Amino acid sequence: MNAEINKPEPFDAVVVPDGVPKVEITVDKKIPNAVTVKIEREDHTIANLLRMQLLLDPSVTFAGYTQPHPLKHHVLLRVQVAGSPDAMADDDSSSSPVEAVERALKDLSSEMSLLGEHLEAALQGRKGAGAYP
Repeated sequence: MNAEINKPEPFDAVVVPDGVPKVEITVDKKIPNAVTVKIEREDHTIANLLRMQLLLDPSVTFAGYTQPHPLKHHVLLRVQVAGSPDAMADDDSSSSPVEAVERALKDLSSEMSLLGEHLEAALQGRKGAGAYP
């Protein structure tokens, strides 16, 4: 008997199948100003980063995520922003949940770029001092 019959293929966790969108956004019909963002082939790493960055946004009233099952290779990120849907259309200071996610992604990208620059500078400094081969 082959013990690996039920073993999932490793690439299933990272390769998005043909015809499946990487990101799918669904408007929540029960909760005002809320969306659920399904991100395919991602896990707690990106979901928690996004959640934490979203919670820094003053317009975000809720940000949370779930990974439905360890063998389901997607996360569900739920985001809700303050304000009424009508107020969001009239007031430029409000934002939609999708705009909040876009800002969070942009902020995270900037932070990762800055971290990369600092890491490169630190490694170059250590390399010059003979600490690394």
